[in-house]
This record gives sequence, C-alpha cells and structure tokens, in this order.
Amino acid sequence: MQLSIFDAHTETFQHIRHLLENIDINRLTPVEALLKLQEIKSSLK
Repeated sequence: MQLSIFDAHTETFQHIRHLLENIDINRLTPVEALLKLQEIKSSLK
C-alpha cells in the first residue's frame, strides 16, 4: 500500500494541493509547466 503525500495536513501540502487544483494543464506551455514544477519543488525545501 502506497501512502499519498496529500494525506498529510500540513501547510506545505495544502499549498501544493491548492496550486495543483488551480492549474489548467491543457492551457500550460511546456515552459510554464516547468516553472510550476519548480515552484512546487521549491516549496518542499
């Protein structure tokens, strides 16, 4: 059984969930997608 990172109720994971829920992946350019991924990655540090 694999645990979901979104089961945690920390501020960081809530922020990441909010970012992901508000992304329209069908309208992102590849560069915008990489920038969003970098934003999410930097919030984990």
